[in-house]
Amino acid sequence: MNIKTLKKIKRVTEISIVFASLTAVIIAAIAAISSAIAAALGIVAIIFDVYINKKNEEFEIESQKQRSNERQKLLHLQNLSEPWVLSSNQQSAIFAAFQAIPANKIAVHYVYDDAKRVYGFAETIHSILTKSGHDTWGYLAGIQPTGSAPPVGIHIRYKSDTARPFAENVANILIKNGLETRVYQNQSLGHVNEDDRVVIWVCQKPSTGDI
Repeated sequence: MNIKTLKKIKRVTEISIVFASLTAVIIAAIAAISSAIAAALGIVAIIFDVYINKKNEEFEIESQKQRSNERQKLLHLQNLSEPWVLSSNQQSAIFAAFQAIPANKIAVHYVYDDAKRVYGFAETIHSILTKSGHDTWGYLAGIQPTGSAPPVGIHIRYKSDTARPFAENVANILIKNGLETRVYQNQSLGHVNEDDRVVIWVCQKPSTGDI
């Protein structure tokens, strides 16, 4: 074998070694890149899971709020449709308070427009006043108030200045027992023509509940 051939063989061998080395480097680089990509994908997957879990939690919280709001709205609507009532505690406290003040002349009216919800309430107030010793007007009278907006809650009317202290006493008793009450002097008492008689108007049931 001549020198020229040996040199050619040596050259090919060197090239093969270099190629093998480069191939090994490339394979190692590819492996490293693959590992890095796998690690990155793992991190992305973890971040995505955290994001999804957070969104699910937020969705569940929002759903619970919506369900709670819907239940509150339903309860509110049910309450609006139910009769206006006094609890047994309210009845006892109001009776005791009326019994503790001097007997006086009073009447109870109710509004026609909300009679289904307020008549029983007016009847209870009338009964408490009668049993506590006050001079209650003969019967519960229905009234039809005028005006663009129906009156709400309890309105106490009096005509003469002499009836004012009793009217204010009545209002204070009802207010202290959680009832929405207004008191004012007015020449129109409803069906009552006695200047010295206080009149309770049981108007539209308040939307805030059984108060």
